[in-house]
Amino acid sequence: MKQKFDLMQFINQLVDLEPRLGKNLVKAERLIVKTLNSHGVKYRRQRLVVADSSRLAKEFKIPVPLEKHDTNNLLVGNLINPRSILLTHFDAIGPGALDNASGVAVCLKVLIENSGFIEDNLVVFSGSEETSQEKPIYWGYGYRQFEKKYGLLLKTCRVIYVVDCVGNGRLHFFQGDYYFRQAVPLKNLPPIKKKLFVLTGNVKHLLAVCHTQKDTVVGLSQKYLEVSYNQLVQACCRI
Repeated sequence: MKQKFDLMQFINQLVDLEPRLGKNLVKAERLIVKTLNSHGVKYRRQRLVVADSSRLAKEFKIPVPLEKHDTNNLLVGNLINPRSILLTHFDAIGPGALDNASGVAVCLKVLIENSGFIEDNLVVFSGSEETSQEKPIYWGYGYRQFEKKYGLLLKTCRVIYVVDCVGNGRLHFFQGDYYFRQAVPLKNLPPIKKKLFVLTGNVKHLLAVCHTQKDTVVGLSQKYLEVSYNQLVQACCRI
């Protein structure tokens, strides 16, 4: 029998943990790991240490100081020759329903409801996308640490999907320097630009709630979450 995964139930659970700027990231990671384990999905950890960046918090008017904290990238799937790589993150600045409990939930559903997916593909759940001690780009640290260790996989895979802020409208597959800088500011983008896509829903709504207290589950739609999941699965199957 095919396993089922409730997107909205998981999103509510993750948002309730408030994984904001290093706070409760351990609990958020534990929830993801528990979900993977309960469905027999194996994973590896890539350790991240996010240094104190309280100066950046002041510079960018983030309301709480960013203290040094440990977190991880959770790597699920093929770490040798993946066809596709999905990048998503579980840390947040606001409540984080859209940004990015939605992306985490959709990627988990892909893993849980498609038993053979991990054989040929890789999903990276990062605990440090919203913050970074690396100036001038103060976000995307976890993705760059993945790039540092597994950059060859990014170059040799067929496609890379950054699943970030979905489920608030029709899914879009964006390309271009603006979207890459906002969602996946890697150090060596030129070789992979043609196969890199940022998957996002309604951008106008996203900009209205991103990194604010308005980013709650009220802004998400079960319909669009399911549609986003189906489109992502179809896109991965086509490659």
